[in-house]
Amino acid sequence: MKRHGRVAIRGPKGILVVAKPGHAFNLPGGKAEKGENQLEAAGRERKQELGKRVKLSRLRFHSDHLEAKFEGGKRSSREFHRVYTATLRKNGVPKPRHEIKKMAWVNRANLSKTKLAFPANYVVPKLLGRKWK
Repeated sequence: MKRHGRVAIRGPKGILVVAKPGHAFNLPGGKAEKGENQLEAAGRERKQELGKRVKLSRLRFHSDHLEAKFEGGKRSSREFHRVYTATLRKNGVPKPRHEIKKMAWVNRANLSKTKLAFPANYVVPKLLGRKWK
């Protein structure tokens, strides 16, 4: 089973989502490498995708999500996504890097117009309804 670490980053304009070419928006993060846990993967992928100038509060565990992948009507694999939350600090400057083509801020006003992939399509609406510390 593939294990992923993702980060829901809250900033002044909402929650940050990113997209690879031809894909829907998702939370920054990705697959854990051999010997790496999901927290380490989330931190490494965040730096690769958004650069080192992204200053965040401490990553905090938020939720776990299991996704079943299907091909030809049959389940082909399962993926485990662990989501952490963080807040962008004032001096944080996210910029799309590496394989990331687009970056956007999702908020209550544009949520219905933003195509989100799993697990962002589940996590982002819930987080937009809550206050963070």
